[in-house]
Amino acid sequence: MILTVLAGFALLYLGFGAVISVLIYRDAKQAELDGPRKWAAFVLLTGGIGFLLYLSEKDTAVHDPADADPFSLPGSSTDTTSTDTETGTGTGTDADSTTNTDTDTTTDQQHDTAE
Repeated sequence: MILTVLAGFALLYLGFGAVISVLIYRDAKQAELDGPRKWAAFVLLTGGIGFLLYLSEKDTAVHDPADADPFSLPGSSTDTTSTDTETGTGTGTDADSTTNTDTDTTTDQQHDTAE
């Protein structure tokens, strides 16, 4: 009885592994990975670990790591002058206008005190 159950699980594992291996073979061939037969056999023999390694290899093959820049945030610009101009720290014009506003405020306070 136990041998029959174990044989059933073994056949189920091999059947499931065979289906996954066929899918891996087709996907590896479509993604133009090296050795789609090797990947299919590897996944059949190793199971879930082979499948995870295949996904990792496919991700590396599809996305070139040379395109990534680890020193910049997504969507950030490499031009610092436009950032400084937008924030007002590069030109000095905003600092002058702030000073003028403070002077005007001081003048207004003096007029209010004199009245």
